[in-house]
Amino acid sequence: MIREPKETGLQERCFYAVREHFAVLGADAVLDLPAPLIETLLPYLTVCQLDELQPRLNQRGISTYYGWVRVLQFMSRKLFHTVDLLTEDEVKHEVMRMLFTTIFYGYKNSYVVKNSTNLNTPSFLWTAAKCIRQFVVSGSRVEPLQRLTAEQRPLLGLLEKQIRSIVGFQAVDLSKKKAETALYVVHRLLDHGAASEVLVQEGSPILLAWLLHGRGSEFVSLELKRLMDVEKESSSASVQAAAAENNEVAPCKRRKIDSQSEMEQQGKASLTVDPDVLCHTFSPCDGPSPGPCPRGQISVLEIRHCDSDCLSVLNSALPTFFCLRSLTIHNYFTFSDTDVWNLACALKRLSDNPRSSLTQLNVSYLSKAKLMDVLLDANPRMTTLHLEVQDRLVPDQQSVQHHPRLSEASELSLEKLTLKVAVFQTPLRVVTSLLRRSPRLSSLHIAGLRLPFSSSLSPLLTTLSGNSVQASFITQ
Repeated sequence: MIREPKETGLQERCFYAVREHFAVLGADAVLDLPAPLIETLLPYLTVCQLDELQPRLNQRGISTYYGWVRVLQFMSRKLFHTVDLLTEDEVKHEVMRMLFTTIFYGYKNSYVVKNSTNLNTPSFLWTAAKCIRQFVVSGSRVEPLQRLTAEQRPLLGLLEKQIRSIVGFQAVDLSKKKAETALYVVHRLLDHGAASEVLVQEGSPILLAWLLHGRGSEFVSLELKRLMDVEKESSSASVQAAAAENNEVAPCKRRKIDSQSEMEQQGKASLTVDPDVLCHTFSPCDGPSPGPCPRGQISVLEIRHCDSDCLSVLNSALPTFFCLRSLTIHNYFTFSDTDVWNLACALKRLSDNPRSSLTQLNVSYLSKAKLMDVLLDANPRMTTLHLEVQDRLVPDQQSVQHHPRLSEASELSLEKLTLKVAVFQTPLRVVTSLLRRSPRLSSLHIAGLRLPFSSSLSPLLTTLSGNSVQASFITQ
């Protein structure tokens, strides 16, 4: 149960005074208070004060959970109902993640407006950056990303150490010059930093090709290769021309941010996408000369809007994507049977290589439940599968049933299966057949089952009776 701060008259005014004069009082003054009084005080403190006190309070057995929950309640009523499922550190991370993104990109909410004095400071961004593991990339807000390449470069260095997951990519348009800054920041986090998880909410095939290029897969998109070849030729020619004109070593190539828009208007700027060139372009003039950049490894990939064009890029990259452990692809519409078959063929080529690491797959939406067999036959070593099935509005012209089976494996490695169904009728024989092939299955969750008239769950329950499977079913 989440406790709310109560109106306590003088005590409440004292709490606000502690919050306002915390720097003068010092953390020791708060820590010397009795534990019950500290717990009542926590919801009144700022996030930076909570962060400073947490380690020493935890040593005394006092949790800052309710202080972080109070902040989360202010910021998001939607999340407020799920915080009981989070630990102290998880709530803290969620608060810091939301606040960092909001402050960094200049967004506002009621909590930020009310606490602007404490939040709109470089010290808060630095404090929050030490706590977060996820960074949001927004192509529509270029100025904050540009500051990471200039006066806030130390913050970028800290983010390289902290960030594990990069999400967003909305409005990162590789046809526009301003995308360079976003690409550079992503390059630093993925290739020079510790990030290995990528969540693309809105992206184009060329952006997806750039993200995957050299980061686990050997696939090279022809369109991306043309861009990189053109920019290398252009860069080499401009540097040689400048050196010849000045009869000296080529000058530092660190581009001034305030001149980029002017160059774009004149139509003289060419887009740079090569990570090595980007790193050289954005490096400080007084810094060491950067050599060839390392390439990171993407282990977790999620694509929220994976249309046929993006799926084609992904399918080309999958056969050599050996470091990929978890893949999630979602489309706003149902994937065609042909799309699923092509995905399965790419997964099969990856699975056939012993270097493959892929064990988790999440796909939505499929047009029929029997496509589960197709995806599992493609990778019998899959341990976790999450699928969503819904009827197609337009019937598929090419059914997957005309294709041969990709594998004759009688036994699967499946341990966890989640199936959400929104079709007129769910053929239970498909599910029961899958269960018989999955002796290691320990978790089964099926929602939305619509059984044919006079049918029951008995065959499914009979199949499960001999196994220790944690199962849940929601029928309609």
